[in-house]
Amino acid sequence: MKSSERETLSIRRRRRKLTLKQKCSMLSGQSKWKSQEIAKENICSFTMSDGPHGVRQEKTDGTAFPSTCFPPEVTLASSWNPALVYRVAAAIAEEAAEKGIDVILGPGLNIKRSPLCGRNFEYFSEDPLLSGILGKAYIQGAKSRFMETCVKHFFANNQEYHRMTVDAQISKRAIREIYIRPFEIAIREADPGMVMAAYNRVNGVYATENQDYLSNLLRDQWHYHGVTVSDWSAVHQRADSVKAGLDLEMPASGGVNDEKVYQAVKHGQLPIADVNRSVERLIAFGDRCEENRKKRKELHRSGKASHRRLAREAGAEGIVLLENKHHLLPLCPEKLSAESHVLVVGPLAKSPRIQGGGSSQVNADDVCSPWEALNQTYSQIHLDYANGYAFEKQATSQAQKRLREEAVNKAEKADAVLLFLGLPDSIESESWDRKDMNLPQDQ
Repeated sequence: MKSSERETLSIRRRRRKLTLKQKCSMLSGQSKWKSQEIAKENICSFTMSDGPHGVRQEKTDGTAFPSTCFPPEVTLASSWNPALVYRVAAAIAEEAAEKGIDVILGPGLNIKRSPLCGRNFEYFSEDPLLSGILGKAYIQGAKSRFMETCVKHFFANNQEYHRMTVDAQISKRAIREIYIRPFEIAIREADPGMVMAAYNRVNGVYATENQDYLSNLLRDQWHYHGVTVSDWSAVHQRADSVKAGLDLEMPASGGVNDEKVYQAVKHGQLPIADVNRSVERLIAFGDRCEENRKKRKELHRSGKASHRRLAREAGAEGIVLLENKHHLLPLCPEKLSAESHVLVVGPLAKSPRIQGGGSSQVNADDVCSPWEALNQTYSQIHLDYANGYAFEKQATSQAQKRLREEAVNKAEKADAVLLFLGLPDSIESESWDRKDMNLPQDQ
């Protein structure tokens, strides 16, 4: 008998020892971030944590433990460098392992279908091929450190406005060529441990209840063998989602949906085979995570200092220069004299917005602001600063005018001006979209 056959038999035997109540309990989380454990039957739980550009492990008060904040996927994609994405994912996996995490909730593989989407920072690209290749690299990088990943949000979660209820009407061709193509590349070529079903509906059916995609496509056509999980609180009719092929509901439902599944089986509305199928996948995945924990003990870890250097390297590779009129850049220190006067304008120079807002927001353990870096690099010249505009707060028109006038007056005396502009969380974040492509008026 092959080892795979022995494993299948072992999983089946353990599943058969479970009562229907126990099996139903496995189909939802034990807590907000952890799957159900049944120690008596040697069924392991696994712990998940938000990604994808750093570990956001929640404390009990909802804040996050400190971690290295790597550039978000939008910046990583601008590098066009799968090898870099691989290394970043491996570093994130090391930090996740140190925190006792088994699954990073990432990478995000949704297509940037609108420039207004508040979560665009968390996705790679508007190009399906680039997104798929970089998603594959991310999964493989995490796997190199024996860490599981969860690709999300499957699929057509391309706006935050009404994301819980919106019905994405898409042709079959567009679905194949655009929306699921990144997932297909990453899943078929890198085999992530989990796939997360999105909040939205696709052509009238919720992603968490869509058998055409959760089972017929994922399982039958792509031969995916991992676990499917809901986005947090994305489940509507739990029995329908089990039938469609959604293995795990997150977070814990307090037993409410477990009981609905139990009653659906008892009343013949849900085949017990559908429950057994998901339970066996969850048992197998728990075993896989337990094996990963053992393997990680033997790994040499690169350390936080190395991760900070990598974050800086990734940020540099992701820079996009739109124009360099008159070859103004770079401002080389050796070309500037002690009499040179450089003005820095904008609160973002001192308090940089290094990531988007929402569930992926990392509590960065080390941030060097542009202002600090400029002072270190250009120590021999005269550096000056002006706010120029208000950020993340409502300022009166008179206050805004004073900030502008101060910046303009200082700029008249400067040899060069470095202007830092950008959007606050209140304009662009998970859960809401931008209203337009404009900078805030006072900028």
